[in-house]
Amino acid sequence: MNKFNYRIISALLLVISVFSLNSAAAENPVSVTAGATFVSRYNWRGSDYGAAASIQPALTATYKGLNVGFWGSYSPNFEEIDTWASYSYQVPNSITITGVVTDYFFPDMGLELFNYNNWDDPDGAGAHTIELGAVIAGPEKLPLVFSAYVNVYNDEGKNKYFQLDYNATLGENTLGLTVGATSGSKKNPSYYGSDDFAIINLGAKVGRTIEFTDKFSLPVFGQFIVNPNAEQAYMVFGFSL
Repeated sequence: MNKFNYRIISALLLVISVFSLNSAAAENPVSVTAGATFVSRYNWRGSDYGAAASIQPALTATYKGLNVGFWGSYSPNFEEIDTWASYSYQVPNSITITGVVTDYFFPDMGLELFNYNNWDDPDGAGAHTIELGAVIAGPEKLPLVFSAYVNVYNDEGKNKYFQLDYNATLGENTLGLTVGATSGSKKNPSYYGSDDFAIINLGAKVGRTIEFTDKFSLPVFGQFIVNPNAEQAYMVFGFSL
């Protein structure tokens, strides 16, 4: 697929998002949410980005199983804007299967928004990386989530990432345990920091919601993350509005 086609995909995602907002205002068949998360550090799949506190705004439109949204992360040293779309289907009384496509864009790289060059373009790599993913979530009695992702555009190594999550409720707290790994890439090992299979993301996350009034509550969390492959560890605190 050429870069012109990827421009069309981005334009369609934008049109769908705008249409969803207009529809919600007119007939309310679509639910729209907006918010932001504040984190002490931005850690993604076992790697730190920006080495500073970050603000992460999000805007999502939902219609039945279809979700379209924008997500960003901003710190003094790093900027990211993602456009994504997903569709979920729940097998009756069983698992939920979700397919997702994500467009990663990094404004601080100095590249223009509509630069969709591929990694091998003679004019240089573009501003976007396209990723496809699949998520399988177990039923309430088996709170496990398996996810797999692969870069399909603007990554010479076609890097892959796999993650298994376990989620539980402990009294007033929630507990999340994560194991994430990459298959590695000989052609682009810098993406996840490995040219071979490696576990890069071990995490434990505890969260709770603090209720101030009947109308206002604040979800907070603390997270401990270890990247065994890079021999690094991180502590993250965050809250959402």
